[in-house]
Amino acid sequence: MKDKLLRVPHRHVVMTLPHVLLDLVKRNKKEILNIMMRTSAEALKIWMMKAFGLKMGVIAVLHTYGETKQYHVHTHMILSWGGIDGNGRIVVPERSKVNDAFIRSIFKHTFDKALIELFDNGKLKHDFRNRMEFMSFIKHVVNKKQWIVHLEPPLEMPEQVIQYIGRYSKRACLS
Repeated sequence: MKDKLLRVPHRHVVMTLPHVLLDLVKRNKKEILNIMMRTSAEALKIWMMKAFGLKMGVIAVLHTYGETKQYHVHTHMILSWGGIDGNGRIVVPERSKVNDAFIRSIFKHTFDKALIELFDNGKLKHDFRNRMEFMSFIKHVVNKKQWIVHLEPPLEMPEQVIQYIGRYSKRACLS
């Protein structure tokens, strides 16, 4: 894998769904977990393009349980801290400061938009009486503060991040 990575620093990123969504996730595992993987990576790509004008790479691992063995849906990602600019050059951003709130906002809204689409297409298993009740729930979810986006500082060598993520993805939650 390390041969395929850009020779730029990389960051470990974790994104977590609010626990209020877990009942829906359990009833719609495939659909919602696919949305989680797609929108967490998409949020980073959108942010990197807006902040630095770069196309970057993401490698993601989905976890459905946390360290305490509780159902806890989150992604661990390797984010290239650099990317390809509009001229095809590899560029590393000079500043490492990240606007977590902006990334979280993109993540929340892209996830909610996909969830609403799933509902509107009749593909969401749920107990809502109608769309109004569902949209009220969505509004509540969007305003929740438990949408966690955490970025570790950049690591200079991609191998360090691969080893770190590898430890998460190779062992089972219950070993």
